[in-house]
Amino acid sequence: MSTTDPLHRSDDAPRLHPWLVTALAGLGLLAGCTADGDPDTTDRDAAIYQSVIVDLVDRSGVELDDEEELPVLFIEALGPEGIPLPVQVEVVGGFVEQYEIRFIDDLDEAVEAELPGQPVREGSLLIGLGDVDVAREAEVHSEIYLRADEIRGFGYTLVELGDLRWDVVDGPVDVEPEGLMARS
Repeated sequence: MSTTDPLHRSDDAPRLHPWLVTALAGLGLLAGCTADGDPDTTDRDAAIYQSVIVDLVDRSGVELDDEEELPVLFIEALGPEGIPLPVQVEVVGGFVEQYEIRFIDDLDEAVEAELPGQPVREGSLLIGLGDVDVAREAEVHSEIYLRADEIRGFGYTLVELGDLRWDVVDGPVDVEPEGLMARS
């Protein structure tokens, strides 16, 4: 064993796996970069999504308390832009003690397709989030999927309170679901 090999040191210092170092370095590079030279909106967008998620969970009426495991929130991007990885990381980090957040690409990851009505997996909630559209206020299209015949859509308008905190203005408005459709 070489004493110059950082992965095989003889001291008791903690070691990072090479894949973790690579992933952290990549996230660090992504955190400061945006397309077209736009200012980084990662913190803002994550804070907006977190506010919408909290309201959707409260509004869903689904009991997510489980003393054994964290409830799972499946999140599917509804907008053409998707949800950038750095924003996903911040959203996950914001709920680390409340929920297990899983960003998905396919509805089948969150629903019990073989059961009648294709319900969401037990102890979980499926949420769809559209792109963040910010002018003076932020607007987000969102949806809750409970089963194939029970999908509800909401349009949110949020205002910034400061310190990356966003608040829903006058509750969401009901909108037609567009993204979380059952697949046959």
